[in-house]
Amino acid sequence: MASFWNSLMDLAPRVYRTSAAGVDTRVVEAGPLGPAPDHEPVLLVHGASGHLESFVRTMPFLAHRRRVIAFDLPWHGYASHPDHPYTVAEYADFVVELARRLSVDGPVHLVGQSLGAAIAGRIAIERTLPVGRLVLIGAAGVPGTRRNASHSMRAALRDRSYASVKSRLEYAMAYRGPEMDELIECRYVAYQRGDWPPRAEAFSFHEEGAGRRSLEATEEEWRSLALPTLLVWGSEDRVVPPSAGRRLAELVAGSRLDVFDGCGHNPQFERPYAVNPVVDAFLAGDTEPPGGATLETSAAR
Repeated sequence: MASFWNSLMDLAPRVYRTSAAGVDTRVVEAGPLGPAPDHEPVLLVHGASGHLESFVRTMPFLAHRRRVIAFDLPWHGYASHPDHPYTVAEYADFVVELARRLSVDGPVHLVGQSLGAAIAGRIAIERTLPVGRLVLIGAAGVPGTRRNASHSMRAALRDRSYASVKSRLEYAMAYRGPEMDELIECRYVAYQRGDWPPRAEAFSFHEEGAGRRSLEATEEEWRSLALPTLLVWGSEDRVVPPSAGRRLAELVAGSRLDVFDGCGHNPQFERPYAVNPVVDAFLAGDTEPPGGATLETSAAR
């Protein structure tokens, strides 16, 4: 089976470890090393229980003219484990410090998925980085979004067996194929690191209580965003339903919502040839968001 990592090889990816805010992590970046005044760098922020491979099928579409950086959040993938579950604000502080450590200067584009979208949104709301454009994929943290308690992450990840990893990913994603099999294997291997109970707690921290409260930005905070914003959703997303995307489109003035048919919670991975060119064009400014929020439905290929 051809690995999805092969799609990155022509980009001469750089894989290394670094630390930020006291957390050691894994980084993959591709694209121009030096400053490119016409094309701002891009940070890719994955979701809860995920890792940078969530964006491995996105990077080839974006790195041909930009410095694109994917990384593991604290607790996730091959990053080190802090002494407590992180709030969204703490994750945002980590991303900001990592950007500074990697000399990401000037305007930067943020692309976040699920929890990563809530983190990217928090950074944009607080203006802790100069954000040029914002892409939120299946965003968590939308006010009023109802969680499906019967399919909680905490219940699904009661252990780190291959069967549990496979079941959770198959619930989250509509896609089935060899790349999905490889993603399951990547996640299973990453989960074998360290003690499982605190990692599972960190992954599911935002499902209830204080973690849930830290996840959601208020309606007023979302309305305060004043930058081009693209909202991407899968029509079959069972983790954060498309209705949350429609609500977010109402809150963020000038945003655009694209719903991709036949995709679940990770459309950028599930349908890369449909979703990622749209993200690429948006970051390039080729498709300016309209003056008000609109709904566009894009059929996946």
